[in-house]
Order: sequence, then structure tokens, then C-alpha cells
Amino acid sequence: MELEITPSDTEKKSVLLGYTIQGSFDLGALDAPVRETTPLAEATSPAGYRVRAFEFNANDAPKGFMRMSLKPVAD
Repeated sequence: MELEITPSDTEKKSVLLGYTIQGSFDLGALDAPVRETTPLAEATSPAGYRVRAFEFNANDAPKGFMRMSLKPVAD
């Protein structure tokens, strides 16, 4: 994932980001298996971005919680 940030009005910097997705069914631990899935057809993104979709890795999974962490990738 690439994100453009503007630290000031005169400087723009493009930053490459890595991401981690974690899942939990009870918020006790972030250990529920998560997988990437196909985004909905109507999900669109601005130029230069990609839509990603995630779900729990179980057909009978109860409702749960997901957390996404972003971290800059070294140049």
C-alpha cells in the first residue's frame, strides 16, 4: 500500500506501507485466523490505491473484531 503524506504545505512524500490484519472473537486475544477475500464489486478506490477486503478464516465464524496495523516499509 502506498500513501502520500504532506508534512508541510511545500513538501510531499510518498510512503510505502506494510499492513498486518489481526482478528479476535472476544477481544481477549488477537489470534482468530483472518484471510484476504475479494472486495465487493462496487468498492472503488482513488487512483494509486487498492481496495482490500478481509474476513475470518472460518465458514461458521461468529461476529468478531479486526485490527489493522500500518507500518512504513524501509526504502
